[in-house]
Amino acid sequence: MTKKSKYHTTKDGRRVKKGLWYYINKRKKSNTSRPGKGTVSDDAIKKSKAKKGAKINKKLTDRQLKTLERHKEHHTKKHMDMMIKLMQQGKTFTEAHNIAMDKVGK
Repeated sequence: MTKKSKYHTTKDGRRVKKGLWYYINKRKKSNTSRPGKGTVSDDAIKKSKAKKGAKINKKLTDRQLKTLERHKEHHTKKHMDMMIKLMQQGKTFTEAHNIAMDKVGK
């Protein structure tokens, strides 16, 4: 019994996990795709088309808020606003800090 792989090789040579578009394109190639959007939900298509770095706008956790509170003693409002925006988009504290330092400084 052979086990099917959960991964495939893309046209540019990367090895990636099979996802929504892999299966849609596979059906298109074999001329068995369903008319219209088929059985794919609108939500699944919307999520798959979301651009990298798209606004997620999630709420910050209590721990993140406490850390930002301590952090703001050493930095400008512009720096802090940018960090909050980046963290709401899903960046970690350190990633947000480094980006804010590069773009707006201290």
